[in-house]
Amino acid sequence: MADTFLDNQTVTADDLNSIAIDLGVADYSRFPETPPQSAVSALNQITSDIVGKGVLSILNKCNVTVSENVATINTGVIVFENGAKKRITTARNIDLISGVDNYIYALNDIANNTIKLVISKVLPTTGDFVNIAKITADKTVVPMRDWSKSKVDLPAKQRYYRNGITDYIHTNYTANIVMPADIDVGFTAFSSVFIVSQRGGISEELKIILWDLKEGEETNIGGGSAISGTVTREGSILHFKPPKGWDKSNYIKAILAF
Repeated sequence: MADTFLDNQTVTADDLNSIAIDLGVADYSRFPETPPQSAVSALNQITSDIVGKGVLSILNKCNVTVSENVATINTGVIVFENGAKKRITTARNIDLISGVDNYIYALNDIANNTIKLVISKVLPTTGDFVNIAKITADKTVVPMRDWSKSKVDLPAKQRYYRNGITDYIHTNYTANIVMPADIDVGFTAFSSVFIVSQRGGISEELKIILWDLKEGEETNIGGGSAISGTVTREGSILHFKPPKGWDKSNYIKAILAF
């Protein structure tokens, strides 16, 4: 079996299977040594078996900026439902549609065998596409990235557990963080957060898990009369705001992103 891949090298089925095995997939054997020969779809399936659809947390994560009437999509890698990938190795510029909200997404057009970046006044409702950003008519960028998540326990993920849970946690129990506040948890490969917060003037702490926190969506911390503010996710950064009409300080005491 080859120990690396170089130009003009013969690659066997075992070599292809080893790509997934080395990344933590047990007993991967999608590529047989005997016919039928593997198609491109089988190559894409290596990615699909390991990670889900969305933007990978590498390079500049397809971050979008706007200057005048041009949107710039920065470098990153986008994974589609069938495992196909779109690599953006240099920043791409797209002209905005004037006077309306713009949506930027990546489309895997399987029927026409193309993958492309699209800017449109509306998002599609069907097909293999990945959201990237919304740009409002006044040219405000609203991140909408769908993040690709691991389907297996990769060694890179396990490293955090070996180093201790503090690699996953932002916490400060000696000096409370007062809302509003922007807190960077240090990584983007998370979907949920455990938050310990406290409303000013109330001694009891509120402990809550917010599952499947969506990019760009404002979410209440707590419910009913116990709402202790809101949080909005933007990549690795959590934007915290106090409850409306609350005239005392609200605190974030601990965060666990996972």
